[in-house]
Amino acid sequence: MLYDAVCTYANKDLVIHFGCDRNEEINFSYSEVSVMIALLPASLAVDFVVTGCSSGQGTDQQGIIQKEYILSHGKRGENSILDESLCRQGIKALIRGHMLNILFFIISLIPSIGIYLLFRNRRNASEEYRKYCTKALVNGILCVFPVMLASFIFSLLGKLLPLGENTSVLYSAFRKFMVLAFAEESAKYYVFRRTLKKCPYPYSRLDVIVFMTLIGTGFGLAEDIPYAIGSSAGQMLVRGIIAGHAGYGFVMGYFSAKAIFEKKPVFHGIGFLISFLLHGIYNFTLDENVLGLNELIAIIPVLCALISILLLIGMIIFFIRAGKKKKYSEILA
Repeated sequence: MLYDAVCTYANKDLVIHFGCDRNEEINFSYSEVSVMIALLPASLAVDFVVTGCSSGQGTDQQGIIQKEYILSHGKRGENSILDESLCRQGIKALIRGHMLNILFFIISLIPSIGIYLLFRNRRNASEEYRKYCTKALVNGILCVFPVMLASFIFSLLGKLLPLGENTSVLYSAFRKFMVLAFAEESAKYYVFRRTLKKCPYPYSRLDVIVFMTLIGTGFGLAEDIPYAIGSSAGQMLVRGIIAGHAGYGFVMGYFSAKAIFEKKPVFHGIGFLISFLLHGIYNFTLDENVLGLNELIAIIPVLCALISILLLIGMIIFFIRAGKKKKYSEILA
């Protein structure tokens, strides 16, 4: 689209299309795209760049690179794509730019760490409870391995089904709902059940909710690391503030405790279904194939994000109030 628009106003013979399309076999991260875009004008390979949102970050970096070079040499770089001095200055500038991303990544971890500390340091909690809170968080982090296995199995299944090309909405639905949401929520639930089974002391209804929430929090922390690579500072902050996996874990934990306490197994399924749908709808409506259908669809992931934030606030309020209610401190096993 950008290429066609530029060609409308410029000589097509002088316009070079460096952009990626949906059928490319290799996917580049935001950082990789921004670096490649930055090198084009900074090395004088081109005179002007028209960018999209992700490559727009590259134009910012290009300005930094060129400024650093001019300050150091008092002139623009030689007309060479592989100007060594220019590349050195560019690398230094990019490192300084990424330091800000690292800072925002650390800030984005604060909500999840805060949830863990709040739950672990519950008033009048036993030492066994505190240790098991840490174990639940670690189990959530290690949950990435069964998630990888489940995602791999669903990916293989997807190749056997007639889902169409990678650009089809049906393919996106299967990937976002099954390969990601269902695989992740199933693995977290499996780890949660094993965590309860191995609990060394009689646990309460509130303990059940806390353990599942911390498993979700731990998984979210582990997932934030690969997502941070190539993400902007704003995206990292949004993920941290939303803390989606903690919220999904709270919902699943609440209904699981209800199922155990009231001896109604159907609540296990209800909790899983709600978490799965919230997770899947959020992922699915952020997919570019789906957003391309209608721009109003972008409202849905925003609403899902707001629900996650409300879940986070509600979870903290619930935890504070539940600690004062007898029914949540009664032993379940």
